[in-house]
Amino acid sequence: MPAPAHRARSPPSAAPHRRCRDEAAGAGAGHVEPTGKDDGSLRLAADAQRWLATDRVDQLSYAIRRVDGVLLSGDTEVSPVPGAMEAAGPTFHGGVVGGEPVRIASVAVAHPLRPEARVIVQV
Repeated sequence: MPAPAHRARSPPSAAPHRRCRDEAAGAGAGHVEPTGKDDGSLRLAADAQRWLATDRVDQLSYAIRRVDGVLLSGDTEVSPVPGAMEAAGPTFHGGVVGGEPVRIASVAVAHPLRPEARVIVQV
């Protein structure tokens, strides 16, 4: 299922945008689920996708990636983390989505099918 193309409406440095991005990354992190396909693919749960799509301040994109950066689900324009992740909490980096500069929050969470493995949720 392709993710909607969302772009930030507020400047990347704006405090409300930063708070929203933190909350969105946290919300997305708890909603990674298997698609049910035999290939073990993952997706963001429908309620979390709706939550991201209906944000009143920003247009939000998401990606779910393996720890090596391979995209599993979401928007291909959300770039992988360029380097090491923070040990706790979100890791932030800049990117471009839809031709506009954005700030991306990334959180490592347990893989829903293999709890010993991690996936990265990005918003």
